[in-house]
Amino acid sequence: MPGLGPAIEAGCAYLLRSQHADGLWQDYELPTGRSDAWVTGFVGLALAGLARHGGSQEAAMAADRAARWLADHRAYAAGWGYNAETGPDADSTGYALRLLHATGRAGTPDDEAWILDRWQPDGGFATYEGPGGWGVAHPDVTPIAFAALSRRSRERLKPDLMRAMAASRDADGSWPSYWWRTRHYSTYLNGRLAQSMGLGIAPSRPVVSLENDRSVHSAFDLAFVTGNASLHDPRGRTCRELAATLLTTQNAEGFWPGGANLRVTRHDTPDPWNDPEGEFYADLDHLITTASAVLVLTDLHERWEEACR
Repeated sequence: MPGLGPAIEAGCAYLLRSQHADGLWQDYELPTGRSDAWVTGFVGLALAGLARHGGSQEAAMAADRAARWLADHRAYAAGWGYNAETGPDADSTGYALRLLHATGRAGTPDDEAWILDRWQPDGGFATYEGPGGWGVAHPDVTPIAFAALSRRSRERLKPDLMRAMAASRDADGSWPSYWWRTRHYSTYLNGRLAQSMGLGIAPSRPVVSLENDRSVHSAFDLAFVTGNASLHDPRGRTCRELAATLLTTQNAEGFWPGGANLRVTRHDTPDPWNDPEGEFYADLDHLITTASAVLVLTDLHERWEEACR
C-alpha cells in the first residue's frame, strides 16, 4: 500500500531518537510519576515486530537495548510495573516478557507464575491482585498477558481463554477496555490474538459511533480502528481510507501526536465502559501513540503484501 513504508520509517526514527542511552523510554506524568518499564516494553515490542518483518537493523538494536534494560532494572522480585513505585502488573509484565522473548531472552519462572496468579476463575487476566475492580478480568490486558506465557501454559488455558473472549465480546463484535478511553485497542489485541492462534473468532468491521468509548478521539484511536479494519479486510476500501487518514496525522518529525487516552480507572469501577470513572492521561512525548501506529502499519503492510501474492 503506497506510503506505508516511509511513514513507518519516520515513526521508527522518532522512537529511536527518543530512546535513552541505556535503553529505556519514559512517558506520561501520573500522580505516581513517569512510566519506564511499561512504556519500554510497549515501544520495544513494536520495534521488535518491525525488525522481524524486515525493518531496519537500528530497530532491532533498539529493541535489544530495551530488553536489556528491563532485564537489568527489576524493581520487583517477579514481574514489572508502570514504574518502580506502582507494584507489578500483568500488562507491564506481559509486554516486558514478550519483548524479552522477541529478543532471544527469557524471564524467570517466577514471572510466569506471577502472571498466572492473575488468571481469574471466570476467565481472563486481572491487571492487579486488587483492590476492587483492579482485580477482575480485563479484556484489554488478557491478550497481552496470555501471549507472554509459555506454550505449555497457553495450551492449558486456551479453552478457558476462548470462553472468556466470547463472554467479554459485545454484540457488535468489539471488546471493551478497562484502562483506555475507547475499545479500539482492546478489540485489536483480542482480534489479533484470535487470528494468530486460529481460535475461529471472526474479526468484525471497525466499530465506530458517537458513543464515547466507540468514538475516535485521537491518533491512538485511529491507529487501532485502522488495525481492526486490516484484521477484517486489509485490501478493502475502508482499510485503505483509514490508513490514508492515519498517515495525514503524522507529524513532520515522525511522531503521531499523543492524546488523553489512558484512563486510571477507579478501584470501585468494575465496568468503566458503562461507568467511565477515572482521570485521563496523555502520552506527552507521543511514544505510546507512535509505537501503536508503527505496530498497526507494520502489521497492515505485511497483510497487504500477503493479500497481493
